Amino acid sequence: MRWADMRIMWSDDTPIETEAGVAVLRKLGVDVERAKTAEGAYSLLATGRLFDLVILDVRLPSQAALPAELAAIKASCGISADSELNGLVIARWLQTSPRLAPYIFYTMVGESRHRYSRKLANLVDPEGSRFFGKQERAYWGEGVKTLVKQALGVKDVH
Repeated sequence: MRWADMRIMWSDDTPIETEAGVAVLRKLGVDVERAKTAEGAYSLLATGRLFDLVILDVRLPSQAALPAELAAIKASCGISADSELNGLVIARWLQTSPRLAPYIFYTMVGESRHRYSRKLANLVDPEGSRFFGKQERAYWGEGVKTLVKQALGVKDVH
């Protein structure tokens, strides 16, 4: 597998939190698409464009009403309509979509919220294998390469 052949969608509402990771991936030649809201992530994925990996912030805001399809998924997960836990909703939609792509969650919250977010992530991904807690910004520098390799289950990428 080559970095230059990868296409990744990175969805986060806080640009400063993702700039380092996106810069590292782009320097490697990865095609990175960004979305700042739940609607943006849904729109990118609904186009049918294929991604090798989707990186989702657990707490992803919605600037308008979510599409009916996502609102129904949110309700079925037991997540309140006004909650910003839309990364989980996008992941659930990915599971039921013909456009299935590997996905990971992350969060930039304190330890107690980290456990809370992991519990919520388990609603979508019961095995919990694709949830990575993000505790430090430094993790998103060079560490993003390790994260992507782990998520895709590959050891060697050139």
